[in-house]
Amino acid sequence: MPNFPDFPRMFDADDFFEGFQLDIDAQSTEGMNVYLSYPESTSEEDRERLIQEAHEKYGEDVVVEFKGRGTVFRMGTRKSFDGELDTKKSKDLKTLLEEGEFEIPQREEKEKDSVWHASLDEALKAAKKSGKPVLLDFYANWCGPCRQLGEEVLDNPKHKDLISRFEGVRINTDDNKSLAKQYGVRGIPDVRILDAGGKELARIRGFKGEEATVKVLQGLF
Repeated sequence: MPNFPDFPRMFDADDFFEGFQLDIDAQSTEGMNVYLSYPESTSEEDRERLIQEAHEKYGEDVVVEFKGRGTVFRMGTRKSFDGELDTKKSKDLKTLLEEGEFEIPQREEKEKDSVWHASLDEALKAAKKSGKPVLLDFYANWCGPCRQLGEEVLDNPKHKDLISRFEGVRINTDDNKSLAKQYGVRGIPDVRILDAGGKELARIRGFKGEEATVKVLQGLF
């Protein structure tokens, strides 16, 4: 199953999959699961369009999620997305996407356990209900320290309990320049801790390592 790297902006499936070859047994396509994941920074307008396109191609039970900072396309058996696919016949992935002839089985909806929201407004509304502070993470796909911050702290299972004490939102500065300007972001990563009313409580500029960052976040409670 291919797990694609991060992209600087929302990709166009026709352009991206042009010429890409996926080895797959033509007889094993029946009953396959299809999973699509797009960056969490995807706008609401793009989300609706992408979900609609996925439903049209793969049916109402296709799994479409918006999380992380990259784009993922997975295909697997009824049992698991982690299973190996047979490689008896090569098929152009662009054609595969256009055909959308998979029979998608009914699947239970997974319980949402992510602290990350689609927008700052959504995170602030959630904060008013939960009483938690908002963790606002300004980043960009090309930013190495931003990736380190995510891998070592924000998305690190070791710090899940700490991060779950926040209502999180990630803002791609390339796609949200006006919001970044509003908050005076001049370098990234730039993490702001806000109360439910949007008042800034703390700020973490740059990434000074896992231990230092965790210490600052823990000090807020």
